[in-house]
Amino acid sequence: MPRFILIHNPTGVISGDTAQFAPDEEFGLTPLSAARILDESMGAYARHYVERARNPHDAGTGYDVYVATDANGSDLVPVVTDGEDRSLIESVRRACPYAAYIEYAPASEGESWKTSTESVAG
Repeated sequence: MPRFILIHNPTGVISGDTAQFAPDEEFGLTPLSAARILDESMGAYARHYVERARNPHDAGTGYDVYVATDANGSDLVPVVTDGEDRSLIESVRRACPYAAYIEYAPASEGESWKTSTESVAG
């Protein structure tokens, strides 16, 4: 299974590592599902999500998601235990392939902002 590390936009700190908050998710874990599982593990329910190919660098709130394993399932960086460790954050950005940007908003911000996915190739 892929392991994902989620860096919070705009704070730049690591919000989560699926090795810590979703270790039993064996099949079907995606950047969007990882964001949802992370948020729910912190008590943040009823959010709407949009997966984008890259961070739009706007005022939106979301996660830059990186793949922390290689094709053989080996870890590219150690399991995150301190999300504010600047050297580890930079290691993730250097060593791990970028997977997606997951933007989120509370459900109260309008029913028109539905959970969706944009092509990550775009």
